[in-house]
Amino acid sequence: MLRELFFNFCLLISVHSVLRFTFRSWPTSRSGPVPMARLAAFAAATLLLLLFPAQPTPGIVLDARAVPVAFVTLQFGPLPGLLVALPALAYRIWLGGAGVYAAVPSLLAVIGVTALLRRRIPAVGPLFWPHWPSLILMFGANGLPLLLPGGSSIWT
Repeated sequence: MLRELFFNFCLLISVHSVLRFTFRSWPTSRSGPVPMARLAAFAAATLLLLLFPAQPTPGIVLDARAVPVAFVTLQFGPLPGLLVALPALAYRIWLGGAGVYAAVPSLLAVIGVTALLRRRIPAVGPLFWPHWPSLILMFGANGLPLLLPGGSSIWT
């Protein structure tokens, strides 16, 4: 399982390296074909990360698909974040398994928390690092549905 998580992390770093070349100027344009293509590339990145997960048990997948979704939500807002997450959500529902009941609300919680934090922290650059505790809040929401009644039953 650690090998698969390491591979997923390496894939995340590789995808990040490729996608960062799409940001040629700052602030970025929010209209036209380039931002739409960028959002499509981020949606493809979430699917790619979902294709190579770690599976501790059948139906339960662990991967980094929430990272591109959180970045898009932080940078562009909750609606683009949801648009990037929809293909990954649809694919995860199609995969099925017991973990789908925690996966869908987890990704939606990441979008919601990131959207709430969006106004308080800058999206990129060195000014983000003083706000690193916000990362704990953004990605801590990823496992919250496991705490709901019946959420722990997905591990049995």
